[in-house]
Amino acid sequence: MRRYRTTIFDYIILASLLTFMACLVSCGTEQPKQTITPRQPSLQAALIDVSGSFKDKGLNLQNYKAITDSILAQGNGSAFIVLGLGNFKAEDAIIEFCPKPLNPHQPDENTDEARIVNASNDNIITANKVMQDSFLQAIERKILQYRPYTGVDFTNIQLPIEKTKLLLNEPRFSSYQRFVYILSDGIHEDKSGKPQLITGKLSEGSVPFSLTLSGWSAPRDCFEGSNAAETANADGLFQSIISQSNY
Repeated sequence: MRRYRTTIFDYIILASLLTFMACLVSCGTEQPKQTITPRQPSLQAALIDVSGSFKDKGLNLQNYKAITDSILAQGNGSAFIVLGLGNFKAEDAIIEFCPKPLNPHQPDENTDEARIVNASNDNIITANKVMQDSFLQAIERKILQYRPYTGVDFTNIQLPIEKTKLLLNEPRFSSYQRFVYILSDGIHEDKSGKPQLITGKLSEGSVPFSLTLSGWSAPRDCFEGSNAAETANADGLFQSIISQSNY
């Protein structure tokens, strides 16, 4: 009986057949497209006292940069809004950092769809960085270099609390987790510097939110209905904010 001899042509035919079969399998099976599910975005509102004895006890520029860096790294469009407690011109009392979220969809590499998504995200990253720079400049000018608007220094806490209540209920944040941080001794003053009671409650008409206080020594009637966590100083408050930003 004659023994069959395997030649190089047989190997070539076999390799071609295996390649063809692999192609049939891969072409006939649609590969699932991957999408990263981002964590739920958050609204973090920080009420920062910059008047009187609290002027040099707040967050520094590095703190604000670290917080916004952390938010950008998440890429889910979380917002960080600072409300100044002092004698502010109306438009200077609130500073917003609300970056646009990245597209979480991850198409197959080296496809037109992937190139479109990546280009779009690159544009968003660039625009968000410009927004961050603008936010930090505003923080330095309006908060860290605070000067009383009318030349008389007093602590207006009532108005920022009212604005915070509005923020918590804004439709644009309807799907966000909400956090409120307050760095102040809680002494609300009128334009003459005379202490006044804060009327109303932060939780009135508001959706659920988490509250953290730092340095508050005044009566807490305005926080009735809210369970407040506490930190000892600005560094503790910063750690609370950054831990939530990194969560």
